[in-house]
Amino acid sequence: MPTRKLKKVFRVYGVYDIIARVSGESFEDLSNFIDTHIKRLSEVQTILSMLMIKPDEFTRKNELLTV
Repeated sequence: MPTRKLKKVFRVYGVYDIIARVSGESFEDLSNFIDTHIKRLSEVQTILSMLMIKPDEFTRKNELLTV
């Protein structure tokens, strides 16, 4: 069985109300998790999914990454 989990949830101001950080073994695993656990919530109106690249893979020492 694939391992996936909801790692963190952030309440934010702006266009969206919540950002959820989810981990999974593959893109398909993440997509299935979103379809079966998040999209089915009646309160969810819109979802924008983005794949995260680890910051240390593209930043050099002493650089600041702002997201």
